[in-house]
Amino acid sequence: MIHLMDSSDKYQDYVTGYKSFDDIKSVEKNIDIKREKLRETVRKWGDKNNIKDYNIAYVNYNLINNLICIKPNQKISFKVKVDLYNITDQELIFYSYSLKDTENYKFYLSLCSYNDLDKYLTSSQKKKFSKYNFFYGKLESNKIQLNNNLRN
Repeated sequence: MIHLMDSSDKYQDYVTGYKSFDDIKSVEKNIDIKREKLRETVRKWGDKNNIKDYNIAYVNYNLINNLICIKPNQKISFKVKVDLYNITDQELIFYSYSLKDTENYKFYLSLCSYNDLDKYLTSSQKKKFSKYNFFYGKLESNKIQLNNNLRN
C-alpha cells in the first residue's frame, strides 16, 4: 500500500476515477488478451504443482514468484515505480492522489500482514521452505520526503 501524509502528518485520501477512451473496444480486447494469458499461466502453474483449485493456484503462483528470502539482519533495497495519478496502474479505473503543489508530503510503502500463507503452499513447497521462518508481521518502508518536482 502507498501512504501519503501532509506536513501535519495527516494521511491523504485517494480518489477513484474512470478513464475515457476513443476506442474502448480495442482497450477491452487488449485487457481480455492479458487476462487470458494470465489464466493460462496460472492453469499451467496449477497443473505443474498439482493444485486443482484455480484460486489457490493463483495465490500460490503470486506467492512463490514474489517470495524474498533474506538472512537475519540483512537489509534489502529495491525500486518501485509509483504513479501517484494512477496508483494501481489499472487500465480502466484509476486511483489518484490530489496533491497541492505548495504542500510537502511524506511518502512510504507498507505490506499488509498475512497470517495463513501456509495453506497456499503445496507439500513440496512447504518442505523446500521448511528451514525458513516466514515473516507474518506488517512491513513498512522508510518515510521519504516527496519532492514537488517529482509529482509532475
